[in-house]
Amino acid sequence: MQTPSSLVAAAVALAAAATIAAPVAHARTFAAPPPPVAPPAAAPIATRPAPVARPVDRAKLAAALTAQRQANLGRFRAYVAGGVYPSNTFAAGLRNVWRDDAGHFCAAASIIAASGQGDLVLAQADRDNFVRLRDVTAGPLRDWILTSGFTVDEVDQIQRPFMPVSAEVPEDPFAAPPRPVDPALRAAEDRRLRKLYKKIDRALVRHEAASLRAAVERLMAEPNLAVAAFGPGVLGG
Repeated sequence: MQTPSSLVAAAVALAAAATIAAPVAHARTFAAPPPPVAPPAAAPIATRPAPVARPVDRAKLAAALTAQRQANLGRFRAYVAGGVYPSNTFAAGLRNVWRDDAGHFCAAASIIAASGQGDLVLAQADRDNFVRLRDVTAGPLRDWILTSGFTVDEVDQIQRPFMPVSAEVPEDPFAAPPRPVDPALRAAEDRRLRKLYKKIDRALVRHEAASLRAAVERLMAEPNLAVAAFGPGVLGG
């Protein structure tokens, strides 16, 4: 006959076995992703730590965000100079395209990947390929925006939607497979984008001081994220 203590031990063992087996039962499988956009340049934002014991130093945070902004502006300029932009073969009219059928990424996705978060970029393409970053309110993409040195408005400007470059595209991007790229439409879109990106670059430079003040103010309200992104060096003495 089993004693009460032996019954408790058996129940604990069964609970432990269920806990170990749960991740296996709920494991997801994914299709193999395309090759990475770019080799990672820095480690992604770590899991947020426990609440910080000291306040974030505004001047130190401003310096960190300034450096991050300059790095991301350089990545944006490299993307523009590369001259390879996604083809909207998915829908009529302007459309945000994260990754096109040939594996080309938009400006925002390319900057994020070059900052060291290529896995995040690939996962987003599989989850929602027509995402608009302005609409993201939670998760690692939002964290990247807040620690990028750009404002939400600036990221939205960088992530401009694309004109269709196929002679015929479906009204619904999910209704049919992508259409072939029309070379003349592609060339016209490249000219439009180069001109637009130069205008955006000038605006980023012109509004840098005000944008950095706004970015610092917003991140000061989330000290855990600030420390996760930039380390304890942004804390006050």
